[in-house]
Amino acid sequence: ARIWTEDPCVDTYPGGYWIVGGRRSGTMKEAELTIFGTDKTMRLPIRTCTEVWEVKESICKKLDRLPDSVSFVVKRGCTYAKLQDSDQMMAKVMVRGVTSWERERMVY
Repeated sequence: ARIWTEDPCVDTYPGGYWIVGGRRSGTMKEAELTIFGTDKTMRLPIRTCTEVWEVKESICKKLDRLPDSVSFVVKRGCTYAKLQDSDQMMAKVMVRGVTSWERERMVY
């Protein structure tokens, strides 16, 4: 069982042992999120150790969507690669499953 501290970059097991890999980097960086197929972008300050699922959760809460409906894609060479939830967040990411950065209005 993990114990999550107030610092999101430090994970310890009971007894205070570091998890494999030790302390993760807490350096701040900026991620540029672009809606796939458009030029709509959003810049988000994150830590180097931030994982995809953390950003996905915050975006889905803001847009009132389910996390499974959104995926993050990066350009790797001549192809696109889908990021897994456990991957570290990249600097430039395209977001699929979203049409705008505002919450969609309910249709009755």
